[in-house]
Amino acid sequence: MTSPVHDAIKDAYETIAYVGRPHHPTSPTLLAAIGQLHGLAPRTGAPISMLEIASGDGSNLLPIAAAHPGGRFVGVDLSARLTASARELAAALGLRNTTLIEGDLRALPADIGRFDVIVAHGLYSWVPADVRDALMRAIARHLAPAGVAFVSYNTLPGGWIRKIGFDALKFHTRAITDPAARVAAAREFVDLLVETWRAQPGPGKALAENFARESARDDGGLFHDDLAAVNEPIYVTGFMRHAAAHRLAVFADADPASLDPGGADAALIERYRARGVGMEEQILDFVHLRQLRQSLITHAGARPLARPDPRRAEGLHWAATAGYVRRRIEGGVPADPVGETLAARFPATLSWEELAVSLRGRGAAIADPATAVHAAWVGGIAEPSTHPITPAILPSARPRASAVARAQASRVEFIASLRHIGVRLADDTARTLLPLCDGTRTHAELASALVRAGAVAPGADTAALVERHLAQFASAALFEA
Repeated sequence: MTSPVHDAIKDAYETIAYVGRPHHPTSPTLLAAIGQLHGLAPRTGAPISMLEIASGDGSNLLPIAAAHPGGRFVGVDLSARLTASARELAAALGLRNTTLIEGDLRALPADIGRFDVIVAHGLYSWVPADVRDALMRAIARHLAPAGVAFVSYNTLPGGWIRKIGFDALKFHTRAITDPAARVAAAREFVDLLVETWRAQPGPGKALAENFARESARDDGGLFHDDLAAVNEPIYVTGFMRHAAAHRLAVFADADPASLDPGGADAALIERYRARGVGMEEQILDFVHLRQLRQSLITHAGARPLARPDPRRAEGLHWAATAGYVRRRIEGGVPADPVGETLAARFPATLSWEELAVSLRGRGAAIADPATAVHAAWVGGIAEPSTHPITPAILPSARPRASAVARAQASRVEFIASLRHIGVRLADDTARTLLPLCDGTRTHAELASALVRAGAVAPGADTAALVERHLAQFASAALFEA
């Protein structure tokens, strides 16, 4: 059942831990909403259930479980080290709705049941073919009838660009056996490669852009992605065929812009569109040299719509995307009525009814709110959710950060927000302050506690510092309403 490659992958995760983080596109309320837009029947009133395969240290699964205490969550990972870290965080959060399994996906227990959402992020391209088959079997067996599975993978043809850098790093470090020394050598070499590529015309510049930030990655990211024993990108049509062999259908990408033709030739796109969504997506991957996909899968028998239906936006909850709000603050973003309406309530969601009333109040230009909201979603301005998300918009008199954020502040680099977005705290002062925001202290008391903790420099305006950090916490959706 095992081979040297399988053993090498397992040993690698025990040697250098992969540091996880919340991956926003795997939020089950977002995935279910995309499924609803594609015609999958919504499960109203039922608790959320989610299986994460390759759950690692729990940084993605456990914040979701904490946000849905009535749900059922299962994480499976091959690494004893990462599973132990996940269990430690689950215990710190007092979670009773989560089961964490240390084990091989190929021997997944058959009795774990079915799930509304199955997530496999950062797995498919980095495991041998038999494990990829086991993943598809697990989805076919354990996904609920109208459920949504999320699978990310490196994609061709853009993956060829990344492969040049991956192969160069592997070649440079081929004689180094110590993992830490190998990572250090790769980190140094990639900087030299980027500098050299940038000085070249043509393809070198594209390579430099791809690897410009690679040396800043943590050790786990470099070791398990760039230097991975297996890293096989695939064409999206090949992935679709693999899913279809297990009676599964790839119906969407978690990124709604995946079908945006951008500057592609309209006649070319129309020609391929007539041959089906799969062929259209493939030609767009060629046009845009796509490097990563986050495919959404359901049972073929669920008959998902090939394209999202704007009419199904009704009944969902909508929020401005963090990217849109950031661009709006930086300036230069064209005015958008949907974005402006949602940004006024950021980071909270608006119900469809609230949003539609507001848009109709803007006049004849928004005579059809569903179409406007759909366009904002595809344009990266708005995102849907099956459930309301209601973090505090502003800090209260006694601000209370989520239990997850307070527990993670001293543990990890990226903290999960109530929108399931990874938030990097500004500095050590912020890391000290956030756990103090437990709902028992006023702003003045928080300032005094910071001083007692020695977290502020002598002579600093502590009150102003606290107010600035609290505003940042609220904007990042770290405070409960």
